[in-house]
Amino acid sequence: MSGNLMLNLVMLFIETALPPVAPAKRNALLRYAIEDKLTIDPSTVHAVVLGKSDTTQHVIAAIDRTWLMNVLQWLKQAGLTPDSLVSSAAGIPVAAGGWVVVLDGQHGYAKRADGFVYNLDIGTGREPPFGLMLALKEAREHQKAPTALALQTTPPDAAMAAQWQATLGVTVRVIAPGANSIQLLL
Repeated sequence: MSGNLMLNLVMLFIETALPPVAPAKRNALLRYAIEDKLTIDPSTVHAVVLGKSDTTQHVIAAIDRTWLMNVLQWLKQAGLTPDSLVSSAAGIPVAAGGWVVVLDGQHGYAKRADGFVYNLDIGTGREPPFGLMLALKEAREHQKAPTALALQTTPPDAAMAAQWQATLGVTVRVIAPGANSIQLLL
């Protein structure tokens, strides 16, 4: 069967240093990186390295293994076999030096050009999410702050973009809405 099935799920993105080794060996080292960063049993997490890095720092996407296995079992019982699990954030292009912020109701995420995604909880007003303010503070401390944010809301909200720009001290522009859920490709 071919097509897209949309599921809402949460992936955790982490950054960690991995030694400069071949991709196969690097993937074997993920077990130790997960245990070190998340202080949980790495066998409870399915993790993959995203993209390529010119440094030892890598972006890793992780998802609860039990939850994923249950979803795959449910799909199998329904006669569906997924080819892959793809975050819709992967399909959102981010210009070098910028971040894209996608808001959907009370949740959202900010994606950096290297693929790292910050999950955000949204307040009731137009103020920037607390998680975004912390992420920007940390990025500034590491000289990795974005030069601009692209804000995607439904409907587009220019007033929110203006308030964020004034509060965050970074250029914020509004972009057209797009998909913002996780997809299992069948």
